[in-house]
Amino acid sequence: MALMEEVIEWFGLRPSLADRKVTVIEDVDFLNEESANSFLKASEEPPAGMWVAMLSENPERLPPTIRSRCQSLHFNRLSDEETLRVLETKGGLDANKVREVVKLSAGVPGRALDLAEPGVWTLWNSLSQQLMPGRFNCCAWADEWKSWVDNAGPTGATQRPAARKVLFLLACFISEIMRHHLGLVEVAEITGKLFQNSSTLAARMGESSLRRWYDKTVEADLRILRRGQIGLVIEAYADDIAQMFASL
Repeated sequence: MALMEEVIEWFGLRPSLADRKVTVIEDVDFLNEESANSFLKASEEPPAGMWVAMLSENPERLPPTIRSRCQSLHFNRLSDEETLRVLETKGGLDANKVREVVKLSAGVPGRALDLAEPGVWTLWNSLSQQLMPGRFNCCAWADEWKSWVDNAGPTGATQRPAARKVLFLLACFISEIMRHHLGLVEVAEITGKLFQNSSTLAARMGESSLRRWYDKTVEADLRILRRGQIGLVIEAYADDIAQMFASL
């Protein structure tokens, strides 16, 4: 609600350097009812020259009253070739990672750029190698992840995206384990370097355990999106993994 109050206050300020202002609201489908109602009142009579872009992966979650006041623009995913060109504009990417990053990004250029950061892979290589029953230390694992998130910046605006990058890779990792479990290994040549112990875990974990792990990953991601305390979310998630591994 506090963030929406800032947006509404911003509505009332005249542009200082141009005739128009643009406000971008990400993940707008996660607005609670109170925030959505406040935004609705402001959107009924927007100031002249104010443009609002609301980004949503699930626009059907928005109240019909808000959707009816918006013009919908759908963005298609990029091809692998187009995603590769986006990465090439960044430069400095490890050539051995390009193909894997393009595949994992699934046509989302922003995700590709996020995954192109070398520090992400240094952390992932360390965290993923520890994901084995019998040698998983949930406290040390969570501390390493939290330390990396803290180094991303002093505020939630920088720490949340950092934490979510790891959760995205964890979701991909679990999906890869499931593919091995089901005998679908045709993508191994692309992702095998990233998820080297996926086949070992597939031999030990059942489908129900994998689905539960994936659900816990999605749940942690939603908690961070909804501005949950990042450190506590990571610790709870690590504890969930430890309990799951203990039952294998």
